[in-house]
Amino acid sequence: EKPGPAARAGKTVLMVVLALAMLFPFVYVIAVSFSSYRDVIGSGLILFPRHPTLEAYTVIFNGGIVTHALTVSLLITLVGTLVNMFMTVTMAYGLSRPGIPASRFILALVLFTLLFSPGIIPNYLLVKQLGLINTFGALILPGAISAFNLVIVRQFFMNLPPELLESARIDGANDPWILLRIVLPLSKPVLAVVALFYGVAHWNDFFAATL
Repeated sequence: EKPGPAARAGKTVLMVVLALAMLFPFVYVIAVSFSSYRDVIGSGLILFPRHPTLEAYTVIFNGGIVTHALTVSLLITLVGTLVNMFMTVTMAYGLSRPGIPASRFILALVLFTLLFSPGIIPNYLLVKQLGLINTFGALILPGAISAFNLVIVRQFFMNLPPELLESARIDGANDPWILLRIVLPLSKPVLAVVALFYGVAHWNDFFAATL
């Protein structure tokens, strides 16, 4: 049965209240950031700046510390995502093609990492032995391939029409040409999702840098 007017009105009011509750922290933070120090100390709740000022942003960006931190974060996110996508796509394509030697064994190793992951100390010792301490590589290379994302991309590649790939191979195309000209254009949705996963993971990763 269709909900009555009272039920629809109740749902609308509930959704509006939930939306306002989720927007409230953002409004409060923005209002405080543009408020003066005296207004923030003197009043407990600020939804609109009484005396708008840019003092807080001047203090934050003074000295270039925040700008440098944002630059490093953007650089790690962009470069790390590109490295992740290159490693994941190439390995997923290799594991999705029939007749690849030891492909089942390599896939088993990948799936094994989903069940058993190294702890903090082995991860740190590995990075130290590779000489990557205090380098950007320590934040990118240890997680160059996500087993979960690799399985997703591999399964998508395996669902592509094999006749299309075989016809390109009959025409003389090699694997790099097939990957760049056929597989990747047909895999834009899954590649966009996986790239988003990698990018968000790099942007939110603070523990690796601290370690």
